[in-house]
Amino acid sequence: PSHINIAATAYVDNGARSRGPATQILSKLKDLECVWPFLHPVDTVEVPDYLDVVSEPIDLATMEERVKHGAYKSKAAFLSDLERMIANCRSYNDPKTQYYKCANDLEAAMIRIVRLPAH
Repeated sequence: PSHINIAATAYVDNGARSRGPATQILSKLKDLECVWPFLHPVDTVEVPDYLDVVSEPIDLATMEERVKHGAYKSKAAFLSDLERMIANCRSYNDPKTQYYKCANDLEAAMIRIVRLPAH
């Protein structure tokens, strides 16, 4: 199926061979065309005022590390980071930018993949 039922599954990926729901979701998101602004942390040398606007930065590479180390103890914690990543992008960028459009596209894909109710 195109969605992943995360509600009924534990959120810890057990070992390197495991493909738990968090890993599956991140993998699907990384395949999206709109994901490029979210793959790695924002370079604060290139964007020096980013941390003035965004107090809790998050990106997919950081989330992958957190999954590997068992940092997500619940679906809610994992989804909270995904939602924060999108909110951070919208907070920093003007709605007319490609970054903001990518945030909208990523949110729509996340809702579809995770089967979340639309806001």
